[in-house]
Amino acid sequence: MQKFFLNNLVLIFSFLLIFLSSPFVKAKIIGEISKLGEAEHLALLGLNTWDYKIDKINSKKIRLRISSEILPEFTKTANKWKGSYLKNIKVISKKPLDGESVITLTLNKNVSYFDYLTDQPSSLVIDFYENKTTTKKKNKSVTGLQANKKSSKGKKSNQLQRKPASGEFIKFDSHVSDINKIIEGEFSNQSLVKKGVFDSSDPSYSRFTIKKKEIDLNKIEKNLKKNVFVNFPTLLESSSQLEGLLADIPLHVIRSKNKTETKEAQLLHRLYKAKSWGAFNKMYEYFSKTYPDSKYKNLLRSLATSTYFNVWKLTNNKSFLEKAENEFLRFQKKMPDSRVTEFWKKVLFYTNLELANGIEAARLGEDIVEEYPLASDLENIKLSLADSYLTAGQFKRAREIYDELRKGAASQEIRKLASFTRPITYIKQKKMNKAVEQYLDFKKEFPTFDEPGYYFNMAEAYFWKGNYYRSASLYKQFIKKYPKHLMNNYAITRIGEIMSLMGLPEKRFSPIYFESVYRFGGLKGADIAQIRLHSLSIPKSKKIEADHYIDEIKKIASKYEGNDMRYFRDIIIADSLTNDKEYLTSNEYLDRAYKENPYNSFAVKIKPRILENIKKQTRSYLDKKDYLSAISLLENNRKSWLSNVKDLDFKRELARSFELAGLDDYALAYFVDYASGMKKEGKELDNQVILSLATLYQKRKDYEQMDTYLKMLSTSNTLSERDKFKTVKLKFEVYDETAAYDRAEKLLKTYISSINKNELVKLESSFLLSDFYAERAQFKDALKTLLPLEEAVKDSDKNYFRLSKKLIKVFVKNGKDRLAMEKADNILKSKEFKQDKNFVFYVGNLFSNNNEWKKAKEIWSMIDQKNGIYAKMINEKLNHKKWKKDYGKFVDRIPAMEGSEKGEY
Repeated sequence: MQKFFLNNLVLIFSFLLIFLSSPFVKAKIIGEISKLGEAEHLALLGLNTWDYKIDKINSKKIRLRISSEILPEFTKTANKWKGSYLKNIKVISKKPLDGESVITLTLNKNVSYFDYLTDQPSSLVIDFYENKTTTKKKNKSVTGLQANKKSSKGKKSNQLQRKPASGEFIKFDSHVSDINKIIEGEFSNQSLVKKGVFDSSDPSYSRFTIKKKEIDLNKIEKNLKKNVFVNFPTLLESSSQLEGLLADIPLHVIRSKNKTETKEAQLLHRLYKAKSWGAFNKMYEYFSKTYPDSKYKNLLRSLATSTYFNVWKLTNNKSFLEKAENEFLRFQKKMPDSRVTEFWKKVLFYTNLELANGIEAARLGEDIVEEYPLASDLENIKLSLADSYLTAGQFKRAREIYDELRKGAASQEIRKLASFTRPITYIKQKKMNKAVEQYLDFKKEFPTFDEPGYYFNMAEAYFWKGNYYRSASLYKQFIKKYPKHLMNNYAITRIGEIMSLMGLPEKRFSPIYFESVYRFGGLKGADIAQIRLHSLSIPKSKKIEADHYIDEIKKIASKYEGNDMRYFRDIIIADSLTNDKEYLTSNEYLDRAYKENPYNSFAVKIKPRILENIKKQTRSYLDKKDYLSAISLLENNRKSWLSNVKDLDFKRELARSFELAGLDDYALAYFVDYASGMKKEGKELDNQVILSLATLYQKRKDYEQMDTYLKMLSTSNTLSERDKFKTVKLKFEVYDETAAYDRAEKLLKTYISSINKNELVKLESSFLLSDFYAERAQFKDALKTLLPLEEAVKDSDKNYFRLSKKLIKVFVKNGKDRLAMEKADNILKSKEFKQDKNFVFYVGNLFSNNNEWKKAKEIWSMIDQKNGIYAKMINEKLNHKKWKKDYGKFVDRIPAMEGSEKGEY
């Protein structure tokens, strides 16, 4: 004992017990103070019954009053005390007749104490220990109701500081269901729910009403493509019995023995009972090292398991939960058949269930069912086991257990809960029809069941089923029946989304979003409503304001870890930018979101949006005739987003864009792909696509493919007059290039005769036919084709020059030079004639050949005769004319040369 005290710097005081014979003198108190493990231990002995009182003077000082005298030996030594936890001891001992002794104890910072009485021997004990409760950590991780209490002391918080519901089940940081407390009204006067959804100005909740006549299926279908929605959690009736278990934790007893090991074990026990978790932890570490083979080892492991578990609940620090599990596993290994083992197995099972650790909970649950088949709470454990499989996504196994309980459970409540929860497995599997069907059957079997989960889950199932009117009605019913329910943050937001989806005016649904934000600010449903409000503002705002709203959306979404919220954030921002015609910026968000997780269910929403933005941006460039930017955009995306387009309508638009941008090869590839897809679906190609395909093959001189597509067209009234002409022109080229001249001539003549009103098309077609005749030296036919056009084309018409030009040449070919010259006189002053140098030379040559040299010179003067090929030819003609004038009479005498000049030019 003495060695122990020396090694631990223990101050040992004299033990003295004096029995006084006088009946007027009370027994005197002896005392000792020592370091016991990680605590400082004050023990007072000498009385059979203890009449004492401890007063707290301030945060660092307490006063002990005892109705007896303390021996002076202890008084002198105690007054000199300086300790780690107990800073100072001052003893004032009075005579027994004066009434009492007073001990004033000064504590160091963060030191706690507790007092207790012992038997054998009778003593008053006060233990002092460092308060290791992690205050700072607790403040950082404070959640749920603790956060609410904290905020109520200082500045009032407008947001609820708690983790939002997950995408699977509602999870809470505390093990007590806050939702149930709200339903029961326990928190009705606290700020957890600022106000009920009830509004005295709208007692019938008409603001949430959607009328049947407001349903427009076309608007819904259109808005579905433009919108995106987050899956809301299902509302699961909790089957966890954790709270009840913890209220009935197994008791532990350590019998008193006058041994240091026993005393220190008892101190650990007392620290545990006093809920001094930090001191227990430190003392437990010391005890484990000091007594590695202690007979109290297993018992203290049980206490350590409980301690770590309680610290985890207070701090939400998972490392303490891991410590609790490790201590339990050591305990279980040594005492597998203990009632404590069964208790902690169930605790850890329910804990993992509440934490939504489905796989681990299912494993623990299966072990419990197998090991304790006669447990009184077996049916509830099986129900929780099914819930564990549901959480883990193993829906088939979950349904098997639910079915077993529905049919064979002795408890009607268990049967009811199993029947109620079973449809949730189908909601998770997106089998909404099956879920709704089972909920309706459940209501028939249990007509009095009126829990919030029934209305909320049914509403969500109807939403994803596509019955939006029914969904909104059930959400409204949920809100009316449970106006203080925490899940109204989702219900109100979803009603706003349904109103928007139905195409109702913004003034109808934006106040709904505002209400969700106001009443439930900080919860996930309200945050989604806030994101939607910001997204509505982006297209209406200037860039600096729009950037602010985008930053706010990012800030809100950053609170959540799941991919769904990140996708929702980026798609909502992108859609808002698209509405603001910022197509490329929108695509930056979409592209980044897709690359982060291309296998997420939201990923299928991204590609159509990116393609639509590319299409709209390309059209914008083409409308501005900015072909270079259009080509660059399409080329940059050709090997990525445009590489495997399956949307046929978009393929057509894409092909058309490439065609207008001048990328003929890409245009043809997409048109052919589009045509193939249409054929697979049994749909006919429209005329514009056929014309585009024929035109693109024309540029490749692939007349066989041209003919294949042109055969699909007819010159019926389904084509515009312009497209009819284009079709005829393409068909004519096919016949002409493949030497089917008779078919080519017949096609044009028939078409020209069918034209009634469009003189311009008739003119172009006749020009085409006259050129066809001229190329084959059928000059008379060419002239017959052109002459009827003179009546239709006036001198002021922009096509008059073209017609005159063709007539002049055909007149010459037919030997009608005089008519050709007369026609030429009519166009010599026209702007078109003066700009056509080749034709100017031709007409001048026509006049010179007919010895109209003065007229020829006048015409040739329109051409610069100093430079160029035409100047050289004109000079040669004029020089030749001079030579003829000087030497022509001699040439004419030569019979062989007579008339040689005629018709040379």
